[in-house]
Amino acid sequence: MQFDAIVQAAKEQLLAHGEHPPMFYAETATKLHVIGLSVMPDIGTPRRVLVFNVARKLALDEPGVTLRSVAFVSEGWGVRKEPGQPRKYPRNADDPDRMEILVIAGLTVEPLTQTLTSYEMLRDTHGKLVDLLRHGEDLTQVNNSLLLVFLAGYHSARHSDAELMRMALEQIQKDQDQH
Repeated sequence: MQFDAIVQAAKEQLLAHGEHPPMFYAETATKLHVIGLSVMPDIGTPRRVLVFNVARKLALDEPGVTLRSVAFVSEGWGVRKEPGQPRKYPRNADDPDRMEILVIAGLTVEPLTQTLTSYEMLRDTHGKLVDLLRHGEDLTQVNNSLLLVFLAGYHSARHSDAELMRMALEQIQKDQDQH
């Protein structure tokens, strides 16, 4: 997958329409799949479950096809801070000095690497998006759990629903035995 092309397409979408829905770009051995999401839970388990199921469905629709890479594009909140400086708030969304950003996170399967880039969304006094400004440097030491959940969901298609349920129940039992 050409990560730069995904970044450019996301910027064009945002500038043309003033918003960008949450979207996955999944490159398999056969094609590039563009998966737009009409609903994306804010945080936590519901978000992970949705992403896992989206990826699992994609893999079930193309049995035996290898996932090469995946990118996730979404709007989010960013903050300005010096490198190494701690956050003032647990979540960027809670910071009164937050800014709107476009975030593009990518994962390549072989070798397993991740990258992240973001752009500040600049709006005029009427709220119309007028430009995007690079927000920080591209990050290559990234551990984006959402992309890892997508990868897990995709690979879960190797197992039947019954096998997944059995594995989950075994893990729950192990967790309970440890506590």
